[in-house]
Amino acid sequence: MSAVETPTETESSQPAESAQSTESSGGDGTASKKAKRMRGQTVCYAPGCRSGQYGAPKASLFTAPRDEKLRKIWQYNLRRLDKPLTVYSSVCERHFDPRFIERDYVHIVNGDEVRIPRGRPRLAPGAIPTLLPDLPGYLSKKLPRPRPTKGRPELPAVIRPPKPRKSGKPTDTDHNQEGESQGPTNGEPIDTYTTGTVQEEPRQTLQHANRSADKGPLTVERLKKFVKLPSQEWCAIGTLETMRVVFTTSLIRGSGEGLEILHPKYVSFSNSDETEVVAEAYFQGALCCKAIVTTVEEAETFLQDAHATHMCRGAMWDSEFAEICVGVTKKLLQKIGKNDEDTVFSLECTRNVDAEGAMCVPCRLLRKTLLTRKSRVRSQVLKKKREQIEEPDIQQAELSCSSSAGPEQNLCLDSAELNGS
Repeated sequence: MSAVETPTETESSQPAESAQSTESSGGDGTASKKAKRMRGQTVCYAPGCRSGQYGAPKASLFTAPRDEKLRKIWQYNLRRLDKPLTVYSSVCERHFDPRFIERDYVHIVNGDEVRIPRGRPRLAPGAIPTLLPDLPGYLSKKLPRPRPTKGRPELPAVIRPPKPRKSGKPTDTDHNQEGESQGPTNGEPIDTYTTGTVQEEPRQTLQHANRSADKGPLTVERLKKFVKLPSQEWCAIGTLETMRVVFTTSLIRGSGEGLEILHPKYVSFSNSDETEVVAEAYFQGALCCKAIVTTVEEAETFLQDAHATHMCRGAMWDSEFAEICVGVTKKLLQKIGKNDEDTVFSLECTRNVDAEGAMCVPCRLLRKTLLTRKSRVRSQVLKKKREQIEEPDIQQAELSCSSSAGPEQNLCLDSAELNGS
């Protein structure tokens, strides 16, 4: 307790209190400025959301996680490129699946589930925002249905029949084939592949049968067989892990002996715990998105999303950064990173941008800072060169002045001697 809060304390405590007040004041009697504690923002960070603003419906706000990797996944899912997500940013409950929000305390009493309402809702561990109700629907990610809890009987899987293929008006050949199929064959085989339309049907049904043959849980082996890649840029690469499959884009640099292969994007599907398949998207070696997939279609959608995402081109190339690396401070170096493509980028880089060849906001600010440093270094170098050139000129001018001043001084001395005589 300080002396201001307890004015009735004894005199023996006054010296200690005065020393404590002196220490808190900095030793010279002046009050030291305490660092202000930052608080979480009261407005939702998601684009287009008005939660927390005046007149908007009330909604619970949750602060962004302190884990940098998880926070980048949040920022990637929220699709906001003009402002980075910080530990002080807040996201409202409208952007989370209801399963991620815990509103009750759950207890088991005598075998019965008892729920007590919480004062404030909280997020479940590992919660990720996936809903963007204020943006187009295709930007929101649909999560798989929650698995039934223990003790509840699982419903059998319902297999829907494929939709009938739309066909045009029946032709004469179709009528002939129908008549032949209804009439006796006399032991002769019927040729069902006479027309082009009939040839396409077995291929489509065969593909559908191959994909829907195994309706069990999704596995890595099924992904290797049935997943469809977004484009020719993507390919599957082999790994030593049997419970993982990786699809990646490749970039080949150099030729001959100096051939180098880079992977700007790669998506990993792993099934380590043998219960669920986890999909992870890495851009330039950094984890940008993570989700759980339960079907081959969801895995293909995840790959399409990674393929359509544009990557940040970074702040500058390594060759351009080499000119100013000498004048960069240690504090600034802690914010700079390099990737496999010899590109300098900010450690807070979001990796995804809205257009090809663009820069994210952190990399744009870093480039501006580095260019300012570059101009300063150049001006210092030019100043040193100018001083080195001017020094010999000044020395020559001094020598010429001293040599020209010699005869005048001799004449002055001779005139002084004549006057004295």
